[in-house]
Formats: sequence, structure tokens, C-alpha cells
Amino acid sequence: TYVNKDFVEISGFTEEEALGQARNIVRHPDMPQAAFQSLSDAMADQKSWMDIIKNRCKNGDHYWVDAFVMANADETDGEAHLQSVRFKPSRDQISRATHAYKLINEGKQPYHL
Repeated sequence: TYVNKDFVEISGFTEEEALGQARNIVRHPDMPQAAFQSLSDAMADQKSWMDIIKNRCKNGDHYWVDAFVMANADETDGEAHLQSVRFKPSRDQISRATHAYKLINEGKQPYHL
């Protein structure tokens, strides 16, 4: 329902192209499906969620964001609406996420429990 000028500039999608689209319009194929399942589960439980995300630009390039997402119930219609705040992640965060996502996509555990 809303995109800012930074999203338009970085992603290459115009506001018109992005509005009303599913959030997977920028889903990069390197991102494990488990990350988005975790997001969906958190939103269903009305919990906040945070992760480092690799997004795909319109031209096929990519960019990284440190994403914080929360569901807010709208007082007028009672519907849950997502609010997402994004920051530029550090090189170390990107490096760790790249390694973890590669392992997850290979069916391996990224961390020892």
C-alpha cells in the first residue's frame, strides 16, 4: 500500500509497478523459503520479525536490507496490516546471511544447536 522514494530508487520498480503487488515481487532466488515461512508464521501470531534479506531489483541485480516487520491491527477495520522498517545492513551481517542462506538452500543447518 506504500513505497518510499528510497525503495523506488534502489529496486528500480516504479511506485505504480510496486503498489498492490505481493511482497515477493522483490524476492531473490537465493533467499530460502524458510525465511519467508518464518515471517508468515510471526505475522499470523501477531509477533514482530527481523532478518537480513536479499532482494531482487527489477533489472535482476540485488540489494540487502535489515528488515523489521510487525503486524498492526487497523482500528477501523480490525484487519492486520504489515509495517516494515528497513535499514542498510553491515558487511558482516551480509556475509553471515550469505553463508547461512547458502547452507539452508543446500539442506544443511546453518548453526550448530
